[in-house]
Amino acid sequence: MVRKKLFPLIYFILVPFTIWSSERTSRPVQLQLVNFSGVALGYHISDSIFLGYTYVSSMDLSLEPQNPSTLYGQDYVEKMDVEENQDQSIELRISPFDSGLYFSIGGLSTGRKYQKVTFEKRNRVLPNDEQLNATAIFIETEIKPWSGVGLGLGYMAIWDFGLSIGLGMIFSPAQLEPDVNVTADPEMTDADKQSLIERVEKDFGKPNPSLGYLAIGYNF
Repeated sequence: MVRKKLFPLIYFILVPFTIWSSERTSRPVQLQLVNFSGVALGYHISDSIFLGYTYVSSMDLSLEPQNPSTLYGQDYVEKMDVEENQDQSIELRISPFDSGLYFSIGGLSTGRKYQKVTFEKRNRVLPNDEQLNATAIFIETEIKPWSGVGLGLGYMAIWDFGLSIGLGMIFSPAQLEPDVNVTADPEMTDADKQSLIERVEKDFGKPNPSLGYLAIGYNF
């Protein structure tokens, strides 16, 4: 029963992309707003080839959870500060189908990614089972800027009156090692810091450089 309802819904969503994605060369110049904080500009060389540039601007956020939350095995996150520098890509997109699906290859440049998490001053148990009384913890993670070759996948719909909407991502299989720094109030021992650093590295992982985008704009 669920399948019978799901298939018509998927068909209803994809049909507009199938019908209107063929309006590529009649309106070859493409200008779009990306992720509401960047821009994309490109040109449809043919029905199947597109060359474009994407820029996503920097972002600074400060988040304060309303409810007690847990991260890196420590509870009561008080605040999280996030800084993400701009990401850019130059893509050669190949669209082998009329449906709007495309594959891409190009240059990808990702900016510095920084995060600082502040934990409330409370009694704590560290990953090495050490118990601390009334301790505030500050954990900083940083991913350095990266540039290299990326591969992409996405969907682009272009209506005959010029509206274009796209969803996609370009990424690299490279793995980026985070720099982790731990401080506390009152100060903790180097062994305690190292146990936390290892837990953060385990949970944070080694992310792949990527640029994901939701784009909406106009073709000329």
